[in-house]
Amino acid sequence: MPSLNWSHAENCSSDPQPETGVCTFMGTLKTGLPGEDKSTSEARVARIKTALDMMRKHGYRCQLPPKGWTSVLLNSEPKKDPKEEEIRFLEENCRPIEVLDKASDAVVFVVAHNVGWVYIRCNTQEAEEFVDDYLWALKHYEFGLVRHEEKRRLVNSSRGISLVSCTGGTGSSVGTLFELQDGSGKTIAKALCAYRNAEMGNPGPTIELFEVFRGFRRKGFGKLLLEHVTEFFELIFCDEQDFAEPVNFNVCNCTNSHAAMWFMRQGFQNWDGMGEELGKYLGY
Repeated sequence: MPSLNWSHAENCSSDPQPETGVCTFMGTLKTGLPGEDKSTSEARVARIKTALDMMRKHGYRCQLPPKGWTSVLLNSEPKKDPKEEEIRFLEENCRPIEVLDKASDAVVFVVAHNVGWVYIRCNTQEAEEFVDDYLWALKHYEFGLVRHEEKRRLVNSSRGISLVSCTGGTGSSVGTLFELQDGSGKTIAKALCAYRNAEMGNPGPTIELFEVFRGFRRKGFGKLLLEHVTEFFELIFCDEQDFAEPVNFNVCNCTNSHAAMWFMRQGFQNWDGMGEELGKYLGY
């Protein structure tokens, strides 16, 4: 039986559910960032506003700020210029923004921003093609494409071991649950991964929970699982898209010193100096 608390996760759902035809593009803006400091509020607004402006230009709809919104800033007065009021809303807002279809009230995009990345959930094939054609292919953004699906593949034929991955979520809270299963379908090891580490302010795949079940430990299954989890993310963030900067692969809230040492033997570094927040770069 597992010993970790699998009902708890910091950065994503602990039970990601696949959805047919849904995907999330995640990454950062390549062009038009003001100044050199990518952490400024102006840079954060530019990342999300570029996508929203392109969507509205092509007929998709979202009202910014939404009706009834008021600034949380003390003594703030509504801006007379609607564009200035929109920018102030984007500076203060941290919730995902829903974008509606051109001719109906169906939500086709959910756009979020967190730890330096933009996350664009596409609920339809048309939405996916729009992001691909107008935001990714034209080099406005550098993206990884994460599909909200369940996949199974054989990873060790001699042992009959398969890897099952199940991805789901919305906004920046997308997660993927990986399970190593034997030939009978019994889970022997699993890992829950988010796509951001809020504690360190780092974007990128993040191991939230990782466990090999009792009876299967010290037999190489942990390394096998980590190897194929890493491969899964490298296919998304290295092979399919050249990011200008290396993409982080994080381990968060690793409070077990033995587990921290194990991850460091697999190439992770002690990024917070306490052995709780670890990381390395995908593809390196």
